[in-house]
Amino acid sequence: MKNTSLAIVWLFLFFSTQVFAINFVRVSENANMIVYIDVDSIIKDGEYISANEIRDYKIPMQLDKIKTYRSSLGVAEIDCKGNTHRIAFLDTFELNGLKGKRLSHGVQEPLIAQIKPNTMTADVRDFLCAQVTPRKI
Repeated sequence: MKNTSLAIVWLFLFFSTQVFAINFVRVSENANMIVYIDVDSIIKDGEYISANEIRDYKIPMQLDKIKTYRSSLGVAEIDCKGNTHRIAFLDTFELNGLKGKRLSHGVQEPLIAQIKPNTMTADVRDFLCAQVTPRKI
């Protein structure tokens, strides 16, 4: 029984650190925004690599006719070989740093798009695809 309890505690600690990974590093910046990637959340699954991504906007972004947001938290999925990108999940927040009220939750239509050169998404692709030891699922 003692070994079972220890195993349960170890599993809880192992999975809780993966779910709540928060080791964000800045990977790109331009006049309009800063992009951060959580290096502890990087997962490689076949040709795809994914990670938690924060985008902090220097100017308010329009959500709908009455709401603006300054920050978003998403899960970016990159196909390094196919040079495509999609956001698998997205929340928006009224203030930078994921602060203030959460204004939206989830993605309506997760579209797959080609990554254009010299963009913030290209910087994210370059960062993620250069990772040599991502966690495999």
